[in-house]
Amino acid sequence: MKNNIKNRFVSLNGERPVPNSTISKIEERLTVILPSDFKEIVSYFDGSGIYSLALHSISVDEPKTNIVSETLRLREAIGIPTQFVVLGEPPESLIVMDCSQKGKVTWCDANDVYRLGKEALLSKPDEWPTFTAFFEHVLDDEEEDRKQ
Repeated sequence: MKNNIKNRFVSLNGERPVPNSTISKIEERLTVILPSDFKEIVSYFDGSGIYSLALHSISVDEPKTNIVSETLRLREAIGIPTQFVVLGEPPESLIVMDCSQKGKVTWCDANDVYRLGKEALLSKPDEWPTFTAFFEHVLDDEEEDRKQ
């Protein structure tokens, strides 16, 4: 199944790998251990190429808006707990990956951002048990958008 996901992405966008050294720097700067499926997917996906849902670059310094800079910014600004990594910020919402729960991905309403990891959310978020499940969902949307 994982090869199928890779083949689907690569056929649409080509390979866009994140170097292993960057993964180590992300873990160090954010003081998290990234889930193994996340690391596997970023061996060909750098956060770009999916146009149905803009995600942050999976990098440390460039471009300015990346998972490290945005995670650190939101930790400081609103106190997002350290187990979360910010993947994207669609209008009026936030997408985070919980590194303490095997990479569970939560897409929540902006009004619930302050509650992440602290208390029950007011609005039912979209959730995926792993980064792989989330990535497959986004890839499904991308393929559907390109058919139209």
